[in-house]
Amino acid sequence: MIIDELEKKLRPPEIVLKPYPPKVITLASGEQMVVREAKREEMGVLLGTIHPLMGVAKDYYDIVASRIYAELLGWYRYRVANEFVLVLSLIHI
Repeated sequence: MIIDELEKKLRPPEIVLKPYPPKVITLASGEQMVVREAKREEMGVLLGTIHPLMGVAKDYYDIVASRIYAELLGWYRYRVANEFVLVLSLIHI
């Protein structure tokens, strides 16, 4: 189909990258934070978390959130080549 051919041209060539191993970092507050590679199936949650910040016109939150949103969407739709998307989360014990 024509769309399949167009998609092949739009998608950048993908180089297989080594998986990013999760890491635990202890913060100054004593809390632990996990840094890990994001998965494409988590993209709805990530985009939903960032979207409200696009309307905050203070300290450039709107600009930074819009750029991050665009980067994540580009990665999700296979428009960016060889990009790691990392997720940070706090461990609540």
